[in-house]
Amino acid sequence: MTTVNARKQSIRQRILQSGEVVFSELAAEFGVSEMTIRRDIDLLESEGVARKVIGGAIAIGKAQEPPFAVRSESASDGKRLIAETIVTLLSPGESVILDSGSTVLEVARGIRGKGLGLTVLTLSA
Repeated sequence: MTTVNARKQSIRQRILQSGEVVFSELAAEFGVSEMTIRRDIDLLESEGVARKVIGGAIAIGKAQEPPFAVRSESASDGKRLIAETIVTLLSPGESVILDSGSTVLEVARGIRGKGLGLTVLTLSA
């Protein structure tokens, strides 16, 4: 069993070496909850070592999220399936809020041309 300090140090080393970590993998490895790992990453964030991203964290200054074009192509079949499923849940005349992201782009594409008469709200910069 790993002590709390040893776990935090191991996470710090891993994020600095590989540039990224995944919450679920760390939780399984250390036998703790993902929430515990998130709290560990919070400390690294407060120290300027890491930044949380969806499902994990990246080292600040070492790793970057891939460009949007790359993310759009990654797992594109799965994103299209998600989008198709979401579109089937929409009813004519509803309001829909679309955030940003490559999966949301597929949802927007799936909505287009369906004649649902939706009110679509998006983020404004």
